[in-house]
Amino acid sequence: MIAVRVACKIVLISLLLVAIAIGLWGISRVGVRSDVPFKWENRDSRVVVTEVLAPPNVLMAGDVVLSLGQIFLQSGEEIEFALDGTRAGDTISARVQRGGRELEARLTLRHRNTWRYTIVNLILGFFIIAIGAWVFFNKSREQPARIFFGLAFSLGMAILISTARLPAGPQPWIYILPVLYWFIYPVFPAFFLHFMTIFPREKSALRPPKLQTLLIYSPAVIFVALLQFFHLTALRSRQVEHFRDYYQVFNFHRFYIIIFFLAALATLLHSYRTAESSGEKDKVRWILWGIAMGCAPFIVLWSIPLAFGAAPLVPEEITSLALLVTPLSFAFAIVKYHLLDIDAIINRSIVYGLLTGMIVGAYVILSGLAGHFLLTMTLDTSRTITIVCTLAAALLFNPAKQKVQNFVDRTFYRVKYNYRLVTKEFAQRMVTTRTQAEVLALLTQHLHAAVPLEKMAILGSVQDKLEIITSDGMREADQASLVSAEGQAMLKLVMQIELETGKESHFAARAVLGESFEGANWEILLPVTMNTGERGLLLLGRKLSGGKYLEEDLELFAALATEAFNAMARIRF
Repeated sequence: MIAVRVACKIVLISLLLVAIAIGLWGISRVGVRSDVPFKWENRDSRVVVTEVLAPPNVLMAGDVVLSLGQIFLQSGEEIEFALDGTRAGDTISARVQRGGRELEARLTLRHRNTWRYTIVNLILGFFIIAIGAWVFFNKSREQPARIFFGLAFSLGMAILISTARLPAGPQPWIYILPVLYWFIYPVFPAFFLHFMTIFPREKSALRPPKLQTLLIYSPAVIFVALLQFFHLTALRSRQVEHFRDYYQVFNFHRFYIIIFFLAALATLLHSYRTAESSGEKDKVRWILWGIAMGCAPFIVLWSIPLAFGAAPLVPEEITSLALLVTPLSFAFAIVKYHLLDIDAIINRSIVYGLLTGMIVGAYVILSGLAGHFLLTMTLDTSRTITIVCTLAAALLFNPAKQKVQNFVDRTFYRVKYNYRLVTKEFAQRMVTTRTQAEVLALLTQHLHAAVPLEKMAILGSVQDKLEIITSDGMREADQASLVSAEGQAMLKLVMQIELETGKESHFAARAVLGESFEGANWEILLPVTMNTGERGLLLLGRKLSGGKYLEEDLELFAALATEAFNAMARIRF
C-alpha cells in the first residue's frame, strides 16, 4: 500500500512538472494573442465597425467588414477564426464596404490581452493547480480530495492555455494547445458537480451511485469528442462553414457549463440544509463563502459602476485576483475547516462588503456632482477640497464600520449578537464578585435568563471526585444518582468523550447520559476547563420551551461556565 501511494505521488509530481511546462508555453501564447484594431457589432449578418482603436487607420465607424484574409464574415465571432495562426504586430488584408463602395485595406493587428491579463492568468492558473496538489498530498485517501485535484488541475490548465485559438508557429506543434484545451475544459464542470455530490458527504439521487457518476461525466466526454472533431476539422480545412458548425457546438457547451454550475450550487445548498453536524455545515459555509468572495469584487468594483455610467474603480483583470480566494476556501473546507472560525470570517466579510458597497455607491453618486464643481475651481481650491474629503472619509470610517457591524449582527446573527452581550455583561460582573456563592448565584441567574431550563447542575473536581457545587430544579434522586460510584464513573466517561471529540459529540454524550441516568432527563453535558487546569461539568436538563439546544446555546453556556469557574479559582487562591 505504501509503495502504491509513493508511486501515485511520483506520478502526480511528474504531472505537475508537465503542467508547468505546458502552462508556461500556453501563457506565452496568450501574451502575443492578436486582435483587430476596431470594435464591432453584428447587424443583419454583417460585421459593422463601431469604434476604431488604433489610429491612424483606414477604417471608420460604420464600415462593414466583409472579409479578413480569406475568410468571408457573417458575424464578429468569425474574426477569431480569421486570426488563427497570427500574432500581435502582424498585418492582415481586409475587404470593407463603405457606403456603396468596397475598399481593400491592410490592418495591423493589436494585442488582444494586456500584460496585466497575462500575469493574472499566470498567477491564477498555477495557484489553483498548486492548491489542488496540496489538498491531494494531504488527503489523498479521501475521494473529495482526489476529485478536487481533478477540478483544480482542469480549471488551472484551462486558464493557462486560455484559448482554443490556433497559435502562430510551426506545424504540427501549433495544434497541441487547442487539442489540450478541448480535452481539459469540458471536464471541469463535471468535476465541479461531482465534487458537490460527494462533499461533505456523499449524496446520490440514483441507485447505484456509480450510475449518477456516469451521468455526470457522460456530457463531458461527449463534448470533448464533438468539440475536438469540429474544431480540428475547421482548423485543418480553413473553411468558415466548418467553423460555424464548431461554433454551434460551442454554444451548446456554454449551456452545459451553466446548467452544471447551477446544479452544483443547488446540490451545495441542499448539503447545507441537510447537514447532520455543525462540522458539515462549516465545510459547506467555507465553500459558499469562497464562491461569494471570488465573485463580489467583480460585481462591486467593476459591474456596479458601469451599470450607473461611472468608470470602474479597478481594472477588470485585478478583480479576477479575488478568485484566488475560491480554491483556497475549498482547500480549507477539505483539509483545515476547523482551523479558523468561519462564522467570524463571514461576519467580517459581510461588514466590509457592505462598507465597500456604500463607498462605491457614494463614489458613483458624488463623482458626477463633484466633477462639475471642481472643474470651475482653481487647482489649489480643488486640491484643498480633495484633502478635506479624504480626511472626512477617514474620520467617518470607524463609526460607519461600527454601525454596519451592529446592523449585521442584529440582522444575520441575532442570536449570537444577544448572546455576545450576555457574555460580555457576565464577564464584567465576575470581575467584581467576592465570594463563590455570589459567582454561582449569578451563573444560575444568567443561564436561566438566557435559556429557561427545567434543571441544571454544576459539578467541580474535588480530590478526584465530581461534587455538586450548585444545582437548580433537581430532585433528591437526581442528586443521589450523580454522586454514586456508578454515576461518577459514567460522568467521567462522558466528559472524556466530549473532551476528545469536541462539540460534534454532544448527541453521542446525550445518548450515554440517557442510558446512565434513566428518568433523569439530562440533555447536555459540557466540560469546563479553568485557567488553573482544573475541570468541571455543566449538566443541563430540557429546555422549558421543549425545543432542541442550538449550537449557539451550547457556546453561550460554555462561555458563562468558564468565566464563572475562573472567577471561583481566582477567589479561592
